[in-house]
Amino acid sequence: MANKGFFEKLREIFFGQPSKPVAPPKPVEAVKPTPKPQEEIKPVETAPVTQTETPLIKELEQIIFNIIQKHVEPSDLLVESGLVDSLNAVDIVLAVQLKYGCKIPPTEIEEHLESLESLADFVNKNRTKTTTATA
Repeated sequence: MANKGFFEKLREIFFGQPSKPVAPPKPVEAVKPTPKPQEEIKPVETAPVTQTETPLIKELEQIIFNIIQKHVEPSDLLVESGLVDSLNAVDIVLAVQLKYGCKIPPTEIEEHLESLESLADFVNKNRTKTTTATA
């Protein structure tokens, strides 16, 4: 009994039989995830670039989006379609005045906010501040 461990001696004393050597536990195999089939990568569809799409149009589109929270196309009717109401029109006029330095007379607001294109034409002809496109 001199070579046996403490627990083996106790087992012999209490149970009257020598203990069997305990085999080390079997290593557990790692479960490999089943590979998923590769999904087809589809190209992102973008709208065709029109000739009227300039940096100014994009800047004005962003100004309008920030105010009305809707994407508009350059030829969309703003006031007539109801996209821009009188309060939004005032916000757009003030934002354009602040950014480009051109003031839209109150009697001409509906005319210049007819569409994004008409607003860009007005800004091109009347702006006093030069701006750079921001990303």
